[in-house]
Amino acid sequence: MKKCTLLLALSLSATVHPAHAKLTLKKALESTYFIPQIEAKREETKAKHELHVQAKSGFLPKITAGISHQKQQNVQSDDTGGRSNRSTSTRFTDQGYVALKQNIFKGGSTLATMDKANADVYKAWSELEAEEQKVLSEGATAYLELLASKKNIEVSEQNVKFLKQAFFAADKKYQVGEETITNVSAAKAELIAGDAELISAKAEYDNAKAAFLFKTGLKAESDIEEPKIPEFIPKTLDIALGLSDDHNLSIKSTRFAVDSADAETDSITGALLPSIDFSVEAARQRTRDKNRRLQGLMQNEMSPGDTFSTPVTVKTEMTIPLYEGGDIRSKRRQGLKTITAQKVNLQKIRNEVRQGVETLWNKHEALKNTFSAYQQVVKASKQALNSLLEEQKAGSKTLLDVLKQQKEHFQRQKKLVDTEKEYLKNAYHFTSVIGILTPQRLKLDVKVVDLKEDYSNTKVQF
Repeated sequence: MKKCTLLLALSLSATVHPAHAKLTLKKALESTYFIPQIEAKREETKAKHELHVQAKSGFLPKITAGISHQKQQNVQSDDTGGRSNRSTSTRFTDQGYVALKQNIFKGGSTLATMDKANADVYKAWSELEAEEQKVLSEGATAYLELLASKKNIEVSEQNVKFLKQAFFAADKKYQVGEETITNVSAAKAELIAGDAELISAKAEYDNAKAAFLFKTGLKAESDIEEPKIPEFIPKTLDIALGLSDDHNLSIKSTRFAVDSADAETDSITGALLPSIDFSVEAARQRTRDKNRRLQGLMQNEMSPGDTFSTPVTVKTEMTIPLYEGGDIRSKRRQGLKTITAQKVNLQKIRNEVRQGVETLWNKHEALKNTFSAYQQVVKASKQALNSLLEEQKAGSKTLLDVLKQQKEHFQRQKKLVDTEKEYLKNAYHFTSVIGILTPQRLKLDVKVVDLKEDYSNTKVQF
């Protein structure tokens, strides 16, 4: 019975203390997607949605209401016939009114303003998506830096372990006269240098952990999964160029900037055309008169009753601009030049993106081949080291030969780690430049922030 109880307790303790979770790139990027930097940008973008409501207000009536109280006093004096006659009349007027004004035509300015608002919102969306992909790329970079620095620690530890064994073996042989002091000193020097490399690798790992926490909001785990090249990376340069023309966020943003400048110029042009407004005003007035007359020593007062009136004014007004001092026409010419500048800038952005994509593609291919080559180099280097160890045992090679080969092998291992890191970093950066490093393509388990719903809800506000 006691044995069964003990087994049950052990099984429960095993479930209470699960194994340490493995850190994956997917998990890191899921956390990166919601870092404060992106959340702030999303809220700024949502604020841009109000531009549509502000532009739409030009179609809607303006309704105002007000109340007023007015006192008007009139004093008359008459000294005819030697007698002083003086009268004072006071009128009190109270009024409340409601006024409605509706624009009927404004030269198309309101429609153009709404088009500009839409273009500005879409431009803000593109800028937000560009920021998201940039942050995801930086999160991937931080993850790969962390992984590479951890691998360098492992490589350095293996190097130190090998050098310790070589030093102790050489020292032991020296004690019995089978090894020279030169070889022992060389082994000791290499061991000290290996320890220094290990200390440096651990410092780099600490720095990488801090950068990873800042970029992703996650603490680094001891168990880090090896990531793979993105599955959606283009297979050819032509495919990459085609995708970049459709998805690159700088190109998208500049296209919307052209649309915004075009709409703004149309809005300015509308100010040169006639404007028609319809207005209605209804008021309720109460008037009360109070008169006072002074004749000699006599004073009479007369206060008639209140008088009420309800004036209603209905007006349709057309305003035709004849000359505005050249201000509107100057702004229109300025707008046309801005459109031309934005179109030229769009072509410039396209050329820059094309150049960037071609450069990153060439780098991708070069790093892929270099990484594959260094895998073979490290494998061959390990075989050469093992062969030298056998030859040293046979007496045909010296300890110095082994130490030299181990040093070269260690440097090649580090180079392999660095090449793999750069290969993967370039791949994620490459896809972000194209504009396809999205949560959907990365298959992240996150609720993708869709601003279309917020924009649709905002557009119906008044």
